[in-house]
Amino acid sequence: MLRLNYKKATLYDAGGDLKKQWYVKYSYLNPETKKFDRFKVFKEINQENTRASRYDLANAYVVAYNEWLEKGGSPFDILPTATDENKNIIHCIDLFLEFIANGKLRDNTKRKYRIELTVFKGWLESSGFAGYDINEIKKQHIFDFVESIKKRNIKSGKTVNHYLNDIRRFFNHYMDNYDDYLERNPAAKITRDPVEEKGNIAYTDEEFNAIKKHLLIGDETHAPDPYLWLVCQVIYYTGLRNEAELPYLKCGDFDLKNKLFFVEAEIAKNKVRQPVPIYPEFLELLESLNLEQYPGDWYLFGRNDKPGPVRVGNDNFARRFRPVKKHFGFGDEYGLYCFKSKRACDLFDDGATIRDIQVLFRHADPYVTMKYLKSLGRVERGRVYDKGRKI
Repeated sequence: MLRLNYKKATLYDAGGDLKKQWYVKYSYLNPETKKFDRFKVFKEINQENTRASRYDLANAYVVAYNEWLEKGGSPFDILPTATDENKNIIHCIDLFLEFIANGKLRDNTKRKYRIELTVFKGWLESSGFAGYDINEIKKQHIFDFVESIKKRNIKSGKTVNHYLNDIRRFFNHYMDNYDDYLERNPAAKITRDPVEEKGNIAYTDEEFNAIKKHLLIGDETHAPDPYLWLVCQVIYYTGLRNEAELPYLKCGDFDLKNKLFFVEAEIAKNKVRQPVPIYPEFLELLESLNLEQYPGDWYLFGRNDKPGPVRVGNDNFARRFRPVKKHFGFGDEYGLYCFKSKRACDLFDDGATIRDIQVLFRHADPYVTMKYLKSLGRVERGRVYDKGRKI
C-alpha cells in the first residue's frame, strides 16, 4: 500500500469555545528529516463571532487544503509567483475580500463572499493556478471549479448559482475599477444551474395553535418557552426574516405614537430604510414590553432573553426552534419563516388588499406580493370555477 506523504487536514475547534483559537491542521513529510511536520492554518477563521459562521469558514479551508494535498501540493514547495504581484489571482481575491469587509454590506453577505471566494481560492491553489494573473483565468477554469463544487454534495442549483454570482462580482470589480486588469469576465457566460422552486409554506391553524400551546404551556417532556413564542409573534406581526433582519431590530426602531416601526437600510433587502405599519394587535404586544425603559440603540433581542447592547447570533432563533420542529415531526422546509407566511395567508383570508400585504412585507412591486401569495395557495379571493362542461 502506497504511503502518503501527508496527513489530511482536520479542524481543531477548541470544543466549540469561541474564546479560544481555532485552526486547520495537517502534517506533511519533511523531505530532509523524513519526519512529519505539523502545520497550522489560522487565516481569518477566528474573526467569525458565531459557531455557525466559524464552522462554515473553517470547513471551507479544510476542504480546500485537502484538495491541495490530494493534488500534490506541498508546504515545502515554493509556489510560482506572477510577473506582476498586484495582478496575481490570489492577491486579487484577498484584496477584493478586504474591500467587501470594509463595505456596507450586511454581515451575512460579507460572510457569504468570504466563504465562497475562500473555497474558490483553495481550488485555484490545489489545481496549480495560484501563480496565475487574474487575466489568465479563463472560462474553462470557472466551469471546472463549478463542476468541482457540485461533487462536494452541493446539490442545490441555488447554492451553485450563489458561488457563480459572487465570482462574477469579483471579476466585475476589477473590470469596473482597475485599468488593464481584465478585458472580459470569464464567469459571465457560464450557464447557471436550474433552480427548483419549492414555494413557501405557512403553518395551518391547527399547527399554529399547537406550537403556541407547546411554547406557552409545555407538556410532561418539554418545559414552556414563552420567550421563543415572543420571537414567533414578532416574526408574524412584522414579516421580518428571522436571521437577516430580526436579530438587528432595536428598541428605538419603534414609533408607537405614529404606529410605525423602521427597518434600517443596513439590514433591508433592498438597502432602503423602510417605515412599516404597526397593526393594533402588535401595538398591544409592544406596549406590554415597556420598551421605553431601554436605550434606543439596544437590541430588542439581546442576550439572556431580554433587550440589551449585544444582539443574539443570527442562528440563535432557528437553533432554539429545532426541538419544536422535532417534537411535531416537521420537515426541513418548516421553520420560523412559516410564521411570516402564516401572517400573509391570514391577512389575505381576512380581506386585506394586495397593497396592504405589499406594504407590510416591504415588497418593491405588487407582482412580487402576488407571486408570494400564489406560492402559498392564495390566488383570487372568492373566485368560483364553475364554467366547465361535463363530457
